Amino acid sequence: EDERAQREPLARYLSRQGIDVDVASSAEEAGALLGSRHYAVLITDLRLPVVTGMELIDRALKLAPEAVIIVVAAHSQVETAVEAMKKGVREFICKPVVLEDVVFRLKRLLVQDRDSRENHRLREQIRRRHDVSVLVGQSPAVVAIRDAVERTAQTMSNVLICGEPGVGKELTARMIHYAGV
Repeated sequence: EDERAQREPLARYLSRQGIDVDVASSAEEAGALLGSRHYAVLITDLRLPVVTGMELIDRALKLAPEAVIIVVAAHSQVETAVEAMKKGVREFICKPVVLEDVVFRLKRLLVQDRDSRENHRLREQIRRRHDVSVLVGQSPAVVAIRDAVERTAQTMSNVLICGEPGVGKELTARMIHYAGV
């Protein structure tokens, strides 16, 4: 935020909420900060002198793709804000800023982000546990089952698995299910 009257109260309020805050009065300053350390969140105005907020967003998406980006803008900038959201901005806040609203949205986004990372981690664990590599062997039958599992997992089809007791029907069903997750 280039306007001190907007920037300083928000920074003080976020600090009082226990949030570690660095402030920048320009996109160039913010870009230098982004290049110097890891940030979980970037809150930026769209209208900045010299380098625009959109250019800062593009730089942030390259330097810190995992960062949550929040845009603060005037009502007249709604079209630009929509363009920013298409690029990956997670939240749009209209001016004048209500400090409590910023903190509420920020905390909600961070919880969503944490939950999303945890969900991804758990899905990967499940996928590895039920990977087709658990089918050991190089016989034509085992290779055919592995290929069928991989092909079937990519479809949205119902599957009927038939066979003698103890041949691995349940294991095969689990592999198809989790490979398609």
